[in-house]
Amino acid sequence: MSRTIYALFVGIDRYLGGVNPLNGCVNDVTRVRDLLAARVTGAGDRFAPRLLVNEQVTRQGLIEAWRGHLGQAGPDDVALFYYSGHGSQEHAPPEFWDFEPERMNETLVCHDSRAAGGWDLADKELAQLISEVAANGPHFAVILDCCHSGSGTRTAEEITVRQEKAHPGVRPIATYIVTPQQVAALQGQGSGAASPARPWAAIASGRHILLAACRPEQTAKETWFPGPSGVEKRGAFSFYLQDTLQQTGAALSYRDLFKRVNALVQGRVPEQDPQLEASEPADLEQPFLGGAIPAAPAVFTLSVNKELGWVVDAGAVHGIPQPTESGETTQFAIFPFDADLARLRSLEQAIGQASVVQVFPGQSLVAPMGRSGVPLSTKTTYKAVVTSTPLPPLAVAFEGDPAALNLVRRALAEINGPGAPSLLVREGDGLGAEYRLLADAESGRYRIRRAAEALRFAVDTPGLDPDGARLVAQRLEHIARWVSTARLTNPATELARDAVQLEIFREGEGGELELLSTSSGLRFAYEQVEGKWRWPRVQIRLRNATSDQGFFCMLLDLTENYSVYAGLLPKGGVWLEPGQETWATVLVRGRLRKTIDLYIPDETKAWRQGA
Repeated sequence: MSRTIYALFVGIDRYLGGVNPLNGCVNDVTRVRDLLAARVTGAGDRFAPRLLVNEQVTRQGLIEAWRGHLGQAGPDDVALFYYSGHGSQEHAPPEFWDFEPERMNETLVCHDSRAAGGWDLADKELAQLISEVAANGPHFAVILDCCHSGSGTRTAEEITVRQEKAHPGVRPIATYIVTPQQVAALQGQGSGAASPARPWAAIASGRHILLAACRPEQTAKETWFPGPSGVEKRGAFSFYLQDTLQQTGAALSYRDLFKRVNALVQGRVPEQDPQLEASEPADLEQPFLGGAIPAAPAVFTLSVNKELGWVVDAGAVHGIPQPTESGETTQFAIFPFDADLARLRSLEQAIGQASVVQVFPGQSLVAPMGRSGVPLSTKTTYKAVVTSTPLPPLAVAFEGDPAALNLVRRALAEINGPGAPSLLVREGDGLGAEYRLLADAESGRYRIRRAAEALRFAVDTPGLDPDGARLVAQRLEHIARWVSTARLTNPATELARDAVQLEIFREGEGGELELLSTSSGLRFAYEQVEGKWRWPRVQIRLRNATSDQGFFCMLLDLTENYSVYAGLLPKGGVWLEPGQETWATVLVRGRLRKTIDLYIPDETKAWRQGA
């Protein structure tokens, strides 16, 4: 059945009334809109986007666009609201105090919200708008890349926080698009208590799913990321949401989409934990946008374009990366067009290969070659399967003593032998560099740290000399491998999303096990038991749950100090036949046990306390 995907994209970098400007919000909504436009190709599906940016996003203009555009979505359609900009708070009028114990509204800041006589879009108004669209019965998703903590904007390094100071005025009740009586009625129809991600949950009726950039007490950040023409500012949440949708080879559920986005955001920026909520919890298992974005095909076609030459119908929106500066690039195996699935899985039966030369949004220019150097026929169309993708080198900004930095440059240039430079690390210009190397002449040491300080451990190496420089080069390559491992994905996977299931159980004081939901990530805390602090304990199970084939499985622990521990499963990995399971184990006093203690090491405690 044909359906329409009604999408309203709102991005605001520039505001009236002295609001701190942002730089990545318009990029966020534009890039995601372009991705969806290229990927929404289901049978009969129609993509109907509307984009509002900067001065187009007046408060009244946003309300009218919501009702006029998203209001068209019917029972068989999909509705998407995507907001990237400042979040904030405002004083609630007395009429709403029954619903706001703290007497503050959570808000979205529109372009004219802080101009004279302007107001934000309050959470109660958002709840009303959500309820109006949901009443028509579409599959409805709301994505918010903003925050609501209400304190002033601050910057650190190249990171900007997407929050604005609370509105100073007390807003008259007459300026709202919802009355206290409507709020009370909605509260009676709503989905329950407010949650960390959805402060309006107690008053928003109707089914909808929310992806939010952070918890309410946190801030949503934007920083530098790779873009179509170099580096550009992006929201960390939006960038990794887009990246995950591009990289996946299968249609992801909201839960699985969130898992990867959550892990990548937490590894890139500090103190930002994305949130996933649904008015109906079962909706978290639905595919993103109701499956409107089909799985990226595992098999592509190779043919001659009259203007470009040889092209493969796979581009940036399919997760194909640009070639690296060192010359690494995506490789395809080439097969006859009539090759069946069994042959496509056998690389020995390929009739040639192709290397990506340049990546465009929907296709890639390639250099193909048949076996034994025989050219392929320009009059024939072939099938192409991805066999390898490049791992982009880790960008590191160099700062400090010039002579000491030159020693590191020399060490990296010869780390694989004379004339054989590092393929894993490159010197960045500061913008987009994830790591920074400081050569501190005063202390006589090198220091490696994350530019965004998401992982706060600094790696120090004493001695600004050739030996110290060689050790720094080795450590940079080690960190590059750690980062690559953390971000590994397979864009050509044919596995079902739930083929192998990872389940985490909390272990109680008496040994009882509680299966934990990982839909919004996991947060653990010490608890007091009989007057003593007790760290949390978990058990981890891995199951080959739904597949009809066996898999070799590994379980890696990537720690904050850049170690990769592969000892959670016997011999580093196990073979699981269909229906089989295994439990992670740790060695404690010479014995293996399934209980895993989650505690803060003494050295970390000292660091957090400033020692």
